Amino acid sequence: MSSSTVQIKSRVTIQDLIEGVKQLSPSDLNEFILKVNRLHDQKIKVDLTQKERLLLEKINEKLPEVTQQRLEQLQSKKSEGELKDEEQEELLAIVDVIDDMNLERVRALKQLAELRGISVNEVMNLFKISQTPNV
Repeated sequence: MSSSTVQIKSRVTIQDLIEGVKQLSPSDLNEFILKVNRLHDQKIKVDLTQKERLLLEKINEKLPEVTQQRLEQLQSKKSEGELKDEEQEELLAIVDVIDDMNLERVRALKQLAELRGISVNEVMNLFKISQTPNV
């Protein structure tokens, strides 16, 4: 941070801290936010249990790159009206895999929320999880 200073009491409540942060210049506030976000991310990573790590892996699981590329090819062919019958079946099989992954993702989100004692939305905000699946 630059040379800005904030006057705070020696025993600081959250509200006192907020009042101190209000005194920061816009550039110092941005730097403060970046540092707090980094600290937050570090604390989350350290505080995760093995079960939470596994759930997060499941939540963030993606289609294999080869499958993702094939999905895009098949979708392109379908939109151009050039999809053959066997390709249609292949496309449907990939969509079934995606549906299964999405179901597992929702289950893992629910489990993680229950472990943390917070809502699914709070889990998604806490871990910066996108609302759209990673496929």
